[in-house]
Amino acid sequence: MKIFFILTFIFLSSSAKSINEYSYDKSGIYDKTFCKEMYENLGSTDIPNRRYTLNVDLLVEHISNIDPINNYFEAYYSLWVHWKDNSVKEYLKTKNLYNPEKTFYMCSYDSQKAFYEDLILFNPVVEFYENEPVDFKPNWIELFSDGTVQIRKRGSQKFKSWFEFEKFPFDKQTFYFYMYSEYPKSILMFKADEAMDVYKKNLYMDEQEDYYLNIPGWETTDVNFYEESYFDDIDGHKYSGFIVEIDAERKYFWYIFKIMAPIIFILLVSWSVFWLGAKQVESKVTITIVAFLGLIAYNFIISSDVPKLEYLTYMDVFILLAYLFSGLSTMIAIASNAYFRNTDKNINFIDITARYLGIPLYLLLNIINYYYFIGFKI
Repeated sequence: MKIFFILTFIFLSSSAKSINEYSYDKSGIYDKTFCKEMYENLGSTDIPNRRYTLNVDLLVEHISNIDPINNYFEAYYSLWVHWKDNSVKEYLKTKNLYNPEKTFYMCSYDSQKAFYEDLILFNPVVEFYENEPVDFKPNWIELFSDGTVQIRKRGSQKFKSWFEFEKFPFDKQTFYFYMYSEYPKSILMFKADEAMDVYKKNLYMDEQEDYYLNIPGWETTDVNFYEESYFDDIDGHKYSGFIVEIDAERKYFWYIFKIMAPIIFILLVSWSVFWLGAKQVESKVTITIVAFLGLIAYNFIISSDVPKLEYLTYMDVFILLAYLFSGLSTMIAIASNAYFRNTDKNINFIDITARYLGIPLYLLLNIINYYYFIGFKI
């Protein structure tokens, strides 16, 4: 019971837009006795003879634990779905309490009992596509004097999405929320609540309304939503779905200054050996090998921040090029010493060529790498 009152306080204090243009009746008509009597007399679980329109308000508050391998992410959200229910309207009309002009809050019921045990209301069976856990049950149900039934769900779950990390760490991702019903479109159809237009405009961020979408390491760039119809070849029916898409861009500042810049600095140290004479091969090889080992150790430290994928990303190629040029500096230093032993030229064309072509060639290849994976905006 305490948990119920806590959840009630959370929801009533929420500033979401669905069904918030209502009043509390001060006459005392919609008291506990009324709600109990209505609960006992509804009992309408028949499939409606006309199509219901489900108005959806999905407030996403936090996205985390992005899994690039299994294409899952975790989100904390609040969901409101409301529709006009015929059985509620008819019951209110018999009591002469139906009020389509001014909406009054009437009653709240436990969804488990109302939908699954006592079966007093038609259950639209709204679910998320491929989310974990699969079981989706509203926290409770609210009824209003204009015949509106509203279900509320607040929680944290895993959601399926499709990520593309080729441009990592300059990638942009879309987080998908797919909603559907088990009933075909001839019975149920989704429609966006007015709140969704507000979310699209402010990108789920409004400190005055006390909600702020937080995606650690990402910046929200766009929010889209739409109703989607699809045909099921198995049962031959068309179904309605509701999709919310949140586009976000990775904050890459950390990757540039904590990963890429140190790697370039290590390569500068490695290729600086060609300003030494060819006969100083021991010093040159020592510096290049230490730089190579430092590169390996450094990349081992930051490996947890790089997604482990079955395909190459921009960052993968960047690191592979660093390994290649670090090892190449050692081999060129040895080749320069071999040429010195044959010609007795301490400053030879191998060292001079490496001085001026090594790092510029590495940078050129990385420009090509960037252009291939990300491209340049013109």
